[in-house]
Amino acid sequence: MSSLVNIGDILVIPGPSNTSKTDQNTISVQWAQSFQQRQATYYVIIATNKTKNNAQVPFYIQGGWYNDDKLSETSGVKKADEGDSYEITIGDQYQYGKIKKNKFVVWHDEDWKPFANRFVDIQFFASRSAVAVNVATILFGQEFGQKVQGGAGFGDLMQVIEAVPREHLKPFEP
Repeated sequence: MSSLVNIGDILVIPGPSNTSKTDQNTISVQWAQSFQQRQATYYVIIATNKTKNNAQVPFYIQGGWYNDDKLSETSGVKKADEGDSYEITIGDQYQYGKIKKNKFVVWHDEDWKPFANRFVDIQFFASRSAVAVNVATILFGQEFGQKVQGGAGFGDLMQVIEAVPREHLKPFEP
């Protein structure tokens, strides 16, 4: 199940009043930048790539940005015709991380430069939430998704997560 995303693709995300905006679907990302320690909270949701046969894509949104006001004022984002969701046209303000051939999208302050592996969080997977299981399956495959769902041990989770390359997030480019 590959989650390919390219500039210009249209992703549909659940709105912030949806059940996606819960503490269970957050991760805390920590990194060093310009000799300072940084930390930010992100909501983790599953987007649907409308452009690519409704493929599922993990989508990380900076905590304070997952609200109707921010979504409504952002260029390339519009309220979807149906339900409580938004359509996002992927542009250069979004970044991505890649695990094998699978991409995840990150939307945050463009000045932030965390490594992509910081978004693969063992505590998030250990929560066994539906979103955690979906992210695990999309990025690492069915077998890992089943391990997460079944409450895999710390060692099993670490073995897979430690294999994630330590690379910076990349901007989407034409």
